[in-house]
Amino acid sequence: MASIILDAELERKLIEERQTCGADRFDEVWDGTYIISSIANNEHQNLATEVAAVLTSVIAWAHLGSDCRLPWRNPKATQNVRD
Repeated sequence: MASIILDAELERKLIEERQTCGADRFDEVWDGTYIISSIANNEHQNLATEVAAVLTSVIAWAHLGSDCRLPWRNPKATQNVRD
């Protein structure tokens, strides 16, 4: 369920608290909007594991390497980043 925080001070405090305790690990910024992602459930995690296993096998079989450069890992990025 999506929620919008309109109070700038409350938003600042929430983000600061999340950063302090490390809960912001999967938070994202989309077009300047701060997004707090919900935690994946067991079904989601199982599916992600199965997909990753298949992709890992195919990539290894095709000798495509194992290094992946993700655009949101660019420390200079200011738009659409995932910290």
